[in-house]
Amino acid sequence: MGQLAHLWNYHHIDDCNVVSLAEPRHRLAAQVARRFDIDTVYQDHEELLTGSNPDAVVAILDYPYYRHVLPDILREGIPVFREKPLARSISAGEELVSIGNKHDTLQMVGYHKRSDPAMEYAKELIDEWQDTGAYGELNLVRITIPPGDGRGGIHRPIETDESPPEQPADSLPESLDEDAKDVFDSFLPYYCHQINLLRWVMGEYELTFADPTGTIMVTESTDGTCGVIEMGPYSSSTDWQETLFVAFDDAYIQVDFPAPLSRQQSGDLEIWTDGGDESRRVQPTLPNTSAMYRQAENFLAAVRGDRPAPCEAAEALEDIRIAQEYINQLQSHDDFDWVHLPFG
Repeated sequence: MGQLAHLWNYHHIDDCNVVSLAEPRHRLAAQVARRFDIDTVYQDHEELLTGSNPDAVVAILDYPYYRHVLPDILREGIPVFREKPLARSISAGEELVSIGNKHDTLQMVGYHKRSDPAMEYAKELIDEWQDTGAYGELNLVRITIPPGDGRGGIHRPIETDESPPEQPADSLPESLDEDAKDVFDSFLPYYCHQINLLRWVMGEYELTFADPTGTIMVTESTDGTCGVIEMGPYSSSTDWQETLFVAFDDAYIQVDFPAPLSRQQSGDLEIWTDGGDESRRVQPTLPNTSAMYRQAENFLAAVRGDRPAPCEAAEALEDIRIAQEYINQLQSHDDFDWVHLPFG
């Protein structure tokens, strides 16, 4: 993710300079710095904070390790972009939110679907229809996310045979038994995107049903809207087939997302409305830019104070709670078989 998404994007934004890189694997650091024209390489984030004076930091780690790196950056008051999910447990997430709040430091979380041009367009329309009631009530928000090829055919990252140094990892939630902990550790980093996107579209919600097969999660928003996440109803070995469907009484909006690492490609947007006498189906032409690239632009805009970040740490904390409650509900089923879950 650091090379294929984030470094590539920030390197290609005209008003952004990638000035330094922190990477403990020496040969990998040298090769990546050469590819992306980075002048200074540091052994770790502590050396970077001491030796550099960045306007912002992009911290890309495996999510169990953020708790042991980000506090140093947050305490320096340096705005930070970091990948999702926020942490491996609610308590670890609360700690990161608290430190960021105490030092008034921006911590933007990488829910890139909020930055997809198709999704930004759809969100404005959804909000407008809810405000005006033009097409009745919002009835359903459904996300279908079969496993697929998330790379979109782009090149592989630079790799070496160096091993990263040992470092402490967050503990998993104590409320889960050992099998459930393993599944939670697989489920959270993958499906937190959809858990988060559902909230952005329909508002705050509670989990109402966890299908024992692990295929369907059902939720209800504070105003009674039904939300559904379909997880692995099938899988694709060749492409990416993630879809958001939003239904009103007399209209719907559908976004078909490209593979997460696709470049210069936004989602496809379809808008259907029924005015009584006639129906219309519209498919707007959208900019040739990807959600990841647009996300990088949104982070820089938030650092400059031009507009708020699409998702900050305090909101992302709720995604961990929903994910943990979902696994708790699965765990409560008698004789539950973790082996056959689509995300296990």
